[in-house]
Amino acid sequence: MKAACAPVIKAVRVRGMPDTMPLRRFYLSSALVLSASACTGNIGGQDESPESAAAPARVRRLTREEFNKSATSVLGTPVDIAQGFAAEDTILGFSTHERLQVTSLLADQIDTAALTLAEEGKSQLSDFYTCPKTVTADDCAKSFIQRVGLRAFRRPVTAEEEADLLALFNAGKQGGNMSTGAELVLQALFSSASFLYRTELGPDSARKGQVVELTPYEVASELSFMVTGGPPDATLLAAAQAVNKNNQVYPDYSVEFRDSMVRERNAFIDSIVKDHAGSVEELLSANYSYVDETLANFYGGLDRTDVDDEGMGRVTLPPERLGIITQAGVMSTYAHFDSSSPIKRGKFVLTRLLCRTIPPPPANVSTIPPAVSENATTRELFAAHTNNPACASCHKTIDPMGFGMEDFDGLGQHRTEENGRTVDDTGGVVAPDGTMTKAFKGGAELGRYLATSDELANCVPLQLVRYAMGRDEHASDTQLLDAMRTGTYRQDHLKVTEALVSLVRSASFTQRRLPTR
Repeated sequence: MKAACAPVIKAVRVRGMPDTMPLRRFYLSSALVLSASACTGNIGGQDESPESAAAPARVRRLTREEFNKSATSVLGTPVDIAQGFAAEDTILGFSTHERLQVTSLLADQIDTAALTLAEEGKSQLSDFYTCPKTVTADDCAKSFIQRVGLRAFRRPVTAEEEADLLALFNAGKQGGNMSTGAELVLQALFSSASFLYRTELGPDSARKGQVVELTPYEVASELSFMVTGGPPDATLLAAAQAVNKNNQVYPDYSVEFRDSMVRERNAFIDSIVKDHAGSVEELLSANYSYVDETLANFYGGLDRTDVDDEGMGRVTLPPERLGIITQAGVMSTYAHFDSSSPIKRGKFVLTRLLCRTIPPPPANVSTIPPAVSENATTRELFAAHTNNPACASCHKTIDPMGFGMEDFDGLGQHRTEENGRTVDDTGGVVAPDGTMTKAFKGGAELGRYLATSDELANCVPLQLVRYAMGRDEHASDTQLLDAMRTGTYRQDHLKVTEALVSLVRSASFTQRRLPTR
């Protein structure tokens, strides 16, 4: 059975990645590159054609136990209210079948339960809709709807659903306060068909009679309900979110395009490992890559040489692209459903490549990205969105880094204009104390700088220790890290192989302290 999304099933292996490639696994699994740039993989045996494996599309009603666990996921506290519902019938000994109906009695019971759960939930979730003076009431309400709606529907709420729920919230607020608005929204969520039913319908754009892959969110639900009897947790939902793109905004995006990005990543990393001993400097500053016809055209009609049997060939990149950072797979992963994301991109570089710690946003600050507008660039929207004193300490370093990569849209296509306006891709590497250490313009210039950055050179061995040892660094690792960060590794283009030699020769690698008891 073909998996719709490898990160959703928490798979770290990709087809064509043998176990004898430790450096490649490090690059794929460590913080240096994403392992979720796109989704592919198999569950079980050999591939089957979709026609031979596909069952009819359907929706499945939650059982009483599944209802309780789903309500528990929304409220964050144990719920057993559905035990009083009418009992399910069983088929072949199981109640988790597709024939469960909603009788008039059950409908009344669900409505009553929704009232009860909403009354309890408005106090349990008060932190979600508490509104600071610096944020508008509507923005607070939308943040609440998005956060709780994701839990209830096991997918993000649509724009239409958000508008309807916002109207309910405001109607409740008029007769009381934010709490009564939240209560109405919760009542609507718990009595909604999107809460009560699990869908197996595929994307909205599917045609009648078409065989489709389930959406990543549907796969996440399938896996979670199968294993736990309840809805996907935050980690599983985040994995499902990692590959979604709006085809109306990015018509080039498809499963095939996603697979092309995976193939480029794998072929490029293989070449770095094979030909350059895993040089991080080369990884970040190479002016070439390996692509199929799809990406060659996407990158601007590039000529491929030495095309292999799988259609992969070497290309010389245009000047706006350099190294792995500017690959479509990276740029599209660190982006939103319908736009780029300066915050995701900036945080990726700071935390994964420079080993900085970025604290989570305050609980009372909305983290919903600004709505896409045809009258402004993404940079303008995010600059206004993050202009909050409570966020300044973090965004003074995140934003300049992310804004400097705005020459790539949310799919990784290079751009100089957005909505008819000139894209401003000036950025900077800002030290934690707020000092600008390096101004740059565009993703390629950032890659060139990182390839020679002392901060990155020191970060790579630390990430390698975390990956290889499977733990956070200890104080006892100081000598090991010093050895890994100097010598041949530092002198020879930041070759990971040299840092590995220092690691395996160390006492940290070969010695363990036994417990005293």
